[in-house]
Amino acid sequence: RHGGSYDIWRQPLPVFDPEFEAFALDHARQLAAYKDDPWIIGHFSDHQVPFHANNLLHRYLEMPSNDPNYQAAQSWIDDHNKTVGTLTQNDHDAFCIVMVERYYSVVSSAMKTYDPNHLFIGSRVHGKVSSEECSYIASSKYVDVVTVNYYHRWTPQQERIYKWARLSGRPVMITEFYAKGDDALTPPGEDTPIVIDNIAGSGFTVPTQADRGEFYQQFTLNLLRNRNVIGWHWHKYTDWSANTGIVDRHFLPYQDCVNGMARVNKQVYSLSDFLWSNAQRTDIFLDEPTLVLPSQSPSQIPSEVPSLLSPPTKVPTATPFTSSKPSDTPTNNPSEVPTTSPSPLPTSLPTTQPSTSTSPSAAPTDSPAFLCPK
Repeated sequence: RHGGSYDIWRQPLPVFDPEFEAFALDHARQLAAYKDDPWIIGHFSDHQVPFHANNLLHRYLEMPSNDPNYQAAQSWIDDHNKTVGTLTQNDHDAFCIVMVERYYSVVSSAMKTYDPNHLFIGSRVHGKVSSEECSYIASSKYVDVVTVNYYHRWTPQQERIYKWARLSGRPVMITEFYAKGDDALTPPGEDTPIVIDNIAGSGFTVPTQADRGEFYQQFTLNLLRNRNVIGWHWHKYTDWSANTGIVDRHFLPYQDCVNGMARVNKQVYSLSDFLWSNAQRTDIFLDEPTLVLPSQSPSQIPSEVPSLLSPPTKVPTATPFTSSKPSDTPTNNPSEVPTTSPSPLPTSLPTTQPSTSTSPSAAPTDSPAFLCPK
């Protein structure tokens, strides 16, 4: 009923239609082929679903009165003794939770019907939706991992990640981030099936491949500081019209970028232990001074700790998002890009030998499942 020309970026999600359940179940049938695959961690249900709360009830009431989605919104208004004229944004936010829970309950049931063995790793929220509390509150009963496509920040915001974990009660995975290098632009006049102009995409633009590797270090080292983050996913493997890949169109690696990534990836677990055990050192971490952590020493010190790198000499610019999805278009605010260098990690590690009697991964028995400051 809501296929074809129905635009979910401008019209509300038709999740209250009974046909949505049948569609989800039919679409999930393909997962049966992978239910016993030991190499699969889990499944995304979607990509950047527009869970927008703004004027949500009003948007549902613009649908035909015989539509099940209109009727669901009108029923909620009646049950809460509201009228169209008295609705506030708080009402739209409350109904957003109902809408999002309906989405996740339907798709989770469909996915588990055909693949009960793998994780449900969310729907990769993005843009304004990643700031909607309903995205996390309503998904908490259904997803195993909260997944976020995280753009327009040179350094991840710790309190924002803690909030995602607090609202959902789930660990967090960053499923998209990247920077584009100007040194990969297609030369003018070159005859090639793929022209890289770096116009499209939400990632920062930096001068060189080495700068891309430094951005990766900056971003991931700050993710490792947060025990709610269980992983990340660079977008993406190959280039398209923008230099997003770690390999070019001939599948040759951007070596300077890859080398920068490897500095973190080859010692990610020891770096995680080191960063976590030093998270109360205010000369390193300035934005979580009240976080109380176990006083344990890392069982393994990394051989090398990359510095937390300041932005390259040319301050990166966020390329305007060119998608036709108007409600998801980010605001490119220059103040979001730091103009001063963050406090660097120490270039050398303490000379005292750490205790090996306790592992930092062994949380105290009274520790919460997810370590979110109150």
